[in-house]
Order: sequence, then C-alpha cells, then structure tokens
Amino acid sequence: MKSNKNKSLGRSVLHVVATASSLVIVVLVSLYIHSITASPEIDDLFMPWYDDTPESFKKGLVKVVFIDSFNKWSMVSKSTDGMYVWPGKIYVVEGSPAYEVYLHELGHHVWYTKLNWFERRDYSKQYAGDDFRPTPYADTDASEDFAEQFRLWYANDTLQRHKGSLWRQMFFQNNIIPLTDRVI
Repeated sequence: MKSNKNKSLGRSVLHVVATASSLVIVVLVSLYIHSITASPEIDDLFMPWYDDTPESFKKGLVKVVFIDSFNKWSMVSKSTDGMYVWPGKIYVVEGSPAYEVYLHELGHHVWYTKLNWFERRDYSKQYAGDDFRPTPYADTDASEDFAEQFRLWYANDTLQRHKGSLWRQMFFQNNIIPLTDRVI
C-alpha cells in the first residue's frame, strides 16, 4: 500500500514539474516572439538608414537610439562612440559620426544574430592568420574586425575594402550578400 502512495506521489511531482517547465518555456517563447515582433524604438535621425537596411539585417533589432554618453556605464570606455547590446540594441553617442557608428554596430548585430557558429569560427580562424586590419580598431578581435569590414562593405567604401584580403572579400560575397535576400 505504501509503495502505491509513493508511486502516486512521484507521478504527481513529475506532473507538477513538467507543467511548470512547460509554462516557463511558453513564457520565454512569448517574450522572444514579442521582442522580435514589437515595433523597434528608432530615433528619428536613424530612420532613413534603418528603412534602407535589408529586412534580414533589421530582424531582431529592438532599439537604435542616441545617448548623451557612456559615463553612466562603468565598464565602457569613455571614448566609445557606440555599442551593440544583445539582443538587438544599438546605442550611439550624440556628436559621433552617427552613420559610421550605426553601420559598425549593425555589423555586430549581424555577427551575433545572423551568422551561425561555423561562419563565425571560420571568420575568426582566417582573421587570426591575417595581418591586414582595415582600421586600428579592427585589431581588437575577429568580431571587431568583422564589424569594421561590414561598415566598409555596407558603406561601399571600395577603396578600403579592396585593400583587404581576398578571403574577406570572398567571405562577404558568399556569406553576407546572400543575407540581404534571405528571410531569416
């Protein structure tokens, strides 16, 4: 008799745990869906650039705004002009070269949300074996190099872009340009 009660209690506990887990999953999925379907907060100056951005790059962006500075953010260098914060938030310091900063931070968004793990790994491996950096800032790491390359590619800065390595040109040709047509 006692073992039947234990079995029944065990089933009840498993049922409660399964129900709670399902509820948590439903809530998380709902929050995610809301975050990607809600209208993003875009400052007026960014609207023309945002409107011209391919849909596949915009997907997942929830905020593109100006801030007065990063002084309140202790972990950020005070000389920083912009920041990408996952998921999908771009902050640009007022008075900075806004279009260039927007494109650089959009490059981070593409790096973290549109490229898969294998594409990021391949880019990182190639980056490690290459001495060319389009700007001193790109010397930081592969994701910064990608963001700078993305900015140059998107702004169609052919002079800087063609100084780069052939593998970068091929990477963008094969991995990024198709994203402009891909619905993700």
